[in-house]
Formats: sequence, structure tokens, C-alpha cells
Amino acid sequence: MKFDKPLFYKLRSRFGGISMMDRYIASELIAPFLLSVGIFSSLGVAVGYLSDLINKAIESDLAILQALQVLLLKVPEFVSYALPISVLLATLIAYGRLSSDSEIIALRSCGISLYRIIVPAIALSLIVTGIAFLFNELVVPTANYRATAILVASLNEEYPFWQTKDIFYPDYQKVTLPNGQTRQKLKGLFYAKQFNGKQMKQITILQWAGKNIDRIIIADSANWNNKQQKWDFFNGTIYDIAPDASYGATTFFKHRQLSFLEFLSI
Repeated sequence: MKFDKPLFYKLRSRFGGISMMDRYIASELIAPFLLSVGIFSSLGVAVGYLSDLINKAIESDLAILQALQVLLLKVPEFVSYALPISVLLATLIAYGRLSSDSEIIALRSCGISLYRIIVPAIALSLIVTGIAFLFNELVVPTANYRATAILVASLNEEYPFWQTKDIFYPDYQKVTLPNGQTRQKLKGLFYAKQFNGKQMKQITILQWAGKNIDRIIIADSANWNNKQQKWDFFNGTIYDIAPDASYGATTFFKHRQLSFLEFLSI
């Protein structure tokens, strides 16, 4: 039996430019996709956060209503994690069923190529990519912030979103070589052993001049002065290093207020 034109193409005009095949394959993809999102999101919340939240409710007397609010606010984060893997699983399930029931063979017999058959899956992946982007940029940060605000207000608990120990910060400068090329050269190195979000402790700063270290700065602690937008360094010593690597002048200070870059270029 010979067809002048595939039946699916004849029916396209009846569905606003979307063929019957596209609608059919999309329906096969959407059901397992939504099921996968629900399963993976639930597992993520249960494994990644629920046990910790239960401990807070039991040990720290976190109210049940507030715990439920925090739990719901954490769901968008795990939904964003579940979206990519759900697309993959839905595609495997849908096209696996079409293949096992010989429906792909039937579509091929109508003159439809494999590239055309996978168009609905590509469209779904692009749509989910956009949704995941919006989730990660707009929904997840706001929801996590509100969840953290509830915990801070209820338990006086703050999450350290910053690095809390062994903090390194290298400062580079561009150097032009004799052949005209440029490369980065280490100018200064900052190290703090601990940081609690407000105060740094056991600070060491190394400053290079040419190929040699020419200054070593050590301070017990430093606090951020938000009003003046500078760091207050306390109980420190500045060691000047001679070209022959011997110690030169030594300067002690109890308090010195400088910005970080100024401190490196003392």
C-alpha cells in the first residue's frame, strides 16, 4: 500500500501546526517526566534535608509549622536538581515503550525519519532547560534565603556560605616579557587560618618585589569595618626583607586600618 503523503502530515493543519505524531509522543514523554520530577524531588528532600530538619525540630524545639515552611521552601532547590535527570529518564521510558510496541517501525513505514521522531524530545529538553534556568536564577535563591531566615529567627542559626578556614587569596600583576608577550606574576599572597564571617584570625601576608619576597606581614586578627569599608588589623608585625633574604626593619602595630589592596602595597 503506497501513501502519497504521510497521514500525520495530513492531520497537521487540524492541530495548529503540531502534528498528531508530535502530540502523541509528547503525551508519552510528559507523564514519565512529571512522575520522575516528583520521585527525584521527594527523594532529594527526604535524603538531603528531611533528617536534618527532624533533628532540629526534636533537639532545638523548632516549631512544626516553621519546619514545614522550611521543608516546602527547600523543594524548589531539589526540583531544579531533578529536572535534567527526569528528562533523560522520560526519554528512555517513552521511546523504549514505542520501540517495544513496534510503533517506531510503524512511523518509519509512513516515511518519517528517526530525526523527525526525536523532535518532541528535543523540544521538551529545551523547554526544561529554560525552566531550570529560571528556577536557579529566580526561585531557588529566594526560597533558600527565606528558609535560612526562618531558621535564623527561630534557632538563631546562620549558615556559613563563606569559606571558614585556610583562606588563600593570591594577588597577581601583568608583566610584559622582552618578546612582547604578557603573563601574570604573583605580587602578593594573603592567608587567614580562620574566618567566622566577621573576624579573620592568624593572618599572614607575603609581598613580592621582582623575584624575591620583600615584605612579610603577620596579624593576630582582623575585623571588617562596614562603616569605613576597610579591615581593622590588630596586633601585627611587618617584616621588611632585604635582597639577600635577611630581615631588615621590623614594625609592630596594635591597630592598623587599611583596605586589603592597600595592605598588600604598604
